[in-house]
Amino acid sequence: MRLRSIVKPALVVFLGFVLYVIASNVGAGWLYVIVAALAGIVLISAPLPWLGVRHVGITRRAPVVATAGEPFECSLEVENRGRLPRYMIEVEDRFAGDRGRAVAVRVRRGETETVRYTVENPRRGIYAGGDVVIESRAPFGVIRVARHLRDAGRRARIVPRVRGAGAVDVARRRAGVHAGRGGQGLQGGAARGRSR
Repeated sequence: MRLRSIVKPALVVFLGFVLYVIASNVGAGWLYVIVAALAGIVLISAPLPWLGVRHVGITRRAPVVATAGEPFECSLEVENRGRLPRYMIEVEDRFAGDRGRAVAVRVRRGETETVRYTVENPRRGIYAGGDVVIESRAPFGVIRVARHLRDAGRRARIVPRVRGAGAVDVARRRAGVHAGRGGQGLQGGAARGRSR
């Protein structure tokens, strides 16, 4: 567990404890109400994010073939397999050498919500599945719960970027290389002809 994930709950509990000490010394009833509200926030925030990530299925829809370095769109189908609706499900997809994030605001019971994101700079290769992280901080954002899933969808092949022949010829001319016999430049063929 990272330190960042326990800072907010620890701060709320500490603040509640300080207010409780002050309320017990001063005898002010309104401070007891504030302490009860803070304790209620912590008690409600503890189980709800954990319940939010349970019974959630993810399926990735990506193009079968894409080009390296060129953005393409992916979609994730967030399926609620539980009995209660799920709120504020944040999904991070690690796919094709890049990361995409999307949020499903509400997923009703037994239904599927589709969220889309763009893979900005995919790397070439064949990708079968990938890691998907489902997070929930609902309802108050005090406690974060994450669940890791593997192999969320179909395979995708990211092919290298191909330049046209015109671009290659221009690049060769700028470099001073010209096409000649036997795959060598004219300068190499001319030098070989003189030595015979």
